[in-house]
Amino acid sequence: MTLTRLCFALWCLGLGCRPALAQNQAKVDSLTALLPTTQDTAKVLVLLELTKQYFDTQPDRAEEYATRALRLAQEHRWPYGTALAREKLGTAYRIMGQYPQAQALLLQAVEHWKKSGNTEHEFVSSYTMANVLTDIGEPRKARKWLEVALRLAQSGLPTKYLTASYNALGNNEYQLGRLPSAIAWYRQSLALAEQTKNARSAAFALNNIAHLHNVQGQPQQALNYLLRALPLMQQAGGKDGQAMLLSTIAQTYQYLHQPAPALRYALQARELAAATKSKLYGQQIDSLLARIYAGRGQYDKAYQYALEGFALERDMLNETKVRALAEQQTRYETQEKERNIQLLTQRNQLQRVATERQTALRNLAAGTSVLLLLLMGVGYRRYHGRQRLLRQLDAQNQEKALLLKEVHHRVKNNLQIILSLLNTQLKTLRDPTAAHVIRESQSRVQAMALLHQSLYQTDSLARVDMQRYLTELVQALRRTFRAEAQGLDLLLDVEPVQLNTHTAVPLGLIVNELLTNALKYAFVGPAHNGPPQVRVSLHTTATGHLELLVSDNGVGLPPDVDPHTVHSLGLNLVDGLVQQLDATFTLERTGGTCFRIVFTELTPPEVLVGFAARP
Repeated sequence: MTLTRLCFALWCLGLGCRPALAQNQAKVDSLTALLPTTQDTAKVLVLLELTKQYFDTQPDRAEEYATRALRLAQEHRWPYGTALAREKLGTAYRIMGQYPQAQALLLQAVEHWKKSGNTEHEFVSSYTMANVLTDIGEPRKARKWLEVALRLAQSGLPTKYLTASYNALGNNEYQLGRLPSAIAWYRQSLALAEQTKNARSAAFALNNIAHLHNVQGQPQQALNYLLRALPLMQQAGGKDGQAMLLSTIAQTYQYLHQPAPALRYALQARELAAATKSKLYGQQIDSLLARIYAGRGQYDKAYQYALEGFALERDMLNETKVRALAEQQTRYETQEKERNIQLLTQRNQLQRVATERQTALRNLAAGTSVLLLLLMGVGYRRYHGRQRLLRQLDAQNQEKALLLKEVHHRVKNNLQIILSLLNTQLKTLRDPTAAHVIRESQSRVQAMALLHQSLYQTDSLARVDMQRYLTELVQALRRTFRAEAQGLDLLLDVEPVQLNTHTAVPLGLIVNELLTNALKYAFVGPAHNGPPQVRVSLHTTATGHLELLVSDNGVGLPPDVDPHTVHSLGLNLVDGLVQQLDATFTLERTGGTCFRIVFTELTPPEVLVGFAARP
């Protein structure tokens, strides 16, 4: 078979006709079996084409074919094929959640593309590296790679690369809490996608713009963008994208308190997610359906979908756990084999020395050899036992960490159900005072739910990323007090700092109470200083302390009000939480109201291991 005929076969398999995936695999396997050894570069291309087709459905199969392609390219010393295989294998590892392996392979690929001057593949590898860093919660590092990708896309590559760069930069700005900049990037991506008639990219850009409107408490504007995106996504095809978009539409209708269309779109999204066999989409949509049915008072169905969502999440956790344990077991088995080989080598050396001296020192050598063998056996046995114990402890620690993550997620989901129940109760109330109390309770429960969400979404189960946590808390309060926040400029300036849970819990509740008071009372009447504005900042001072500021330019507290003695549940709660943090609490009334809290991170209490209280 000539190379020309092989390339034509590749086009028919992956880029032209696109027959069924099982038929593609059979044809590719038959092609690789017939190719002569002089055309091994073409075999690599066949394997990588098959890799791309398995990315979305079976990433483990994609990893298998990419590994075979990399091994074959290295055997035949083909630099281009080796770099291309590393790029695809790094993508497969990213989809499978094996981020260290993905980073190592992508860095090697980028170095090759840079030296060879292949701008297009350097863009793909850099863009994928940025996605890996985004997945592991490193948006600032991801930003550097996105800037590299943008520069490459602007150097003459097809416009689809520039569209993707704009959209990714918008996602990055959103993660960093810079919403106006994020929406500007999304709009550039949308304009370019519409100009080039790229329906799928335009739909994703519209979906992202809508998401930002939802975050800012503007669901009606979000719905307008989503309804524009829906026919574009249907035109582009792809059940995963349609499932994602329908889910966002359902959530927006829920924000608008229109349960009927919210339920209709959520059920359509669930049907498409089931067709894609995506457990992640399925779990998210089942949780959404549970909240919708709870809001409608259909608690039996809410409970059913909540259980199905838990089951899917448990399956994903189990898959992650099994993969991690398999990798750990393989690593330990390899180390054990290397140690055994080393010990056998040492034993052979001792026996050879004993044989050379056998004539003159037979009796002494025999006794010495026996003694050494006994000592080595005892030492090896003790060493092996210790290593086995360490492996067991490490496996137990990993299992406990996975279980603790599941506990945090279940607590968050239970708090979300409580929020839905409170929201249902709020709809039936006619007493403004009672409704006011329910809304304040909702914001406090939301603050605790977001903390548990931050814990289970990160690798660290003991420390909270305060920049991400406070950003999500402020956005949730904007949605809860949508009417009070209308026209209000809410600024967030948080230093990237991580705190333990003993400090983060009271600090989050303090921000919740002070920000709630500002939204409710700071701008009652016309007497405020300039456009309504509320600022929340958290920074490290020159003395090494942490300083939290919650300020507004509103009407200010009356001069006779002392926050330490006033009979207000919110301010009394703030005062108690400040004492719990062992912090200093000052109030400034110049140009509005400013609460200043200076504190240091609390030391977690020591835990006694080995003693349990009697029931």
